[in-house]
Amino acid sequence: MAHVEQHTMELDKVYESGAEEWTCPVCGRRFIVQWPPAYKKIILEPGDEYAFHNGGKGSVFTGAPEVRDTQVTEPPLAPIWLEAIATLDFGD
Repeated sequence: MAHVEQHTMELDKVYESGAEEWTCPVCGRRFIVQWPPAYKKIILEPGDEYAFHNGGKGSVFTGAPEVRDTQVTEPPLAPIWLEAIATLDFGD
């Protein structure tokens, strides 16, 4: 299994809307995220797109995913996601 670099994102700014700007001090990755119910993520600077980026605030922290050698069946999409996908406009 290939080694994947891990970088820790840092919370730089919280906007009045509640949106957060996060930055990776290692590769310069920057994005703004708006949390649910109106989730949106805007990449300002991609940085190292092959690195695993983690981070957190308060008592919540996301770390590297744990890979297990087990068979996992994918659950069906929740109705809210099916509705959201149905509204996407992919053009022609």
